[in-house]
Amino acid sequence: MQNPGVLTMKIFNKKYIILMISIFMIFIMTESAYMVDWQDYKEQNINNLKNDISLKKEVIYNYNLAISYANLGEITNSQNTLDKIERKFGKNKFNKIVYPYIKEIDYNNTENLLDLNYAAFYYLINENYTESSKYFNQIITIEPKNVWAINYLAGNYIILEKYKIAENLLIKADNIKSNEFTNLLYGYIYYEKGNYLKAFSKFSKTGNLIEENILE
Repeated sequence: MQNPGVLTMKIFNKKYIILMISIFMIFIMTESAYMVDWQDYKEQNINNLKNDISLKKEVIYNYNLAISYANLGEITNSQNTLDKIERKFGKNKFNKIVYPYIKEIDYNNTENLLDLNYAAFYYLINENYTESSKYFNQIITIEPKNVWAINYLAGNYIILEKYKIAENLLIKADNIKSNEFTNLLYGYIYYEKGNYLKAFSKFSKTGNLIEENILE
């Protein structure tokens, strides 16, 4: 007869292995649900727009594309895509199509990055900067090194004239990755504070972004 202690250990080991595999699978499923491959998502939507599609899908795919560009740091492309949506369809049509998705997103019960981005940019486009900031804050809680989300959040706070909060965010963004968008936002803060030399120094490091004037 097998030693009861050995048998108990074997059963325990099997249960432990099954438990660890289950936890690992839950972790993998959760990570895949939360994370987005923005490059792949961008390419998907570019390809989708090449097809013969309905007006509703054209708005959705363009919006997806704008969000993808934003998360890849292609700020000018993102802004141009949003401008295209407004020119071609108008903000009312955009809101009518996109809002049904937005109203289903529960800020308190989601860590899905795609949903959070959908809401953050929707409220940003509609100039509800306080609501937009709630979602961007949630995004950077999940992705603390997402420099582009940090920049957009800082941009919201600049418009809300909360310059100290914005500046702290830009310091964080700059430490992660020096980039033209952060310099542009720094420039706005310095300009609003009347420190024009520092402002123009930052504006000189923004490439074409200063011409786009993305906060207007």
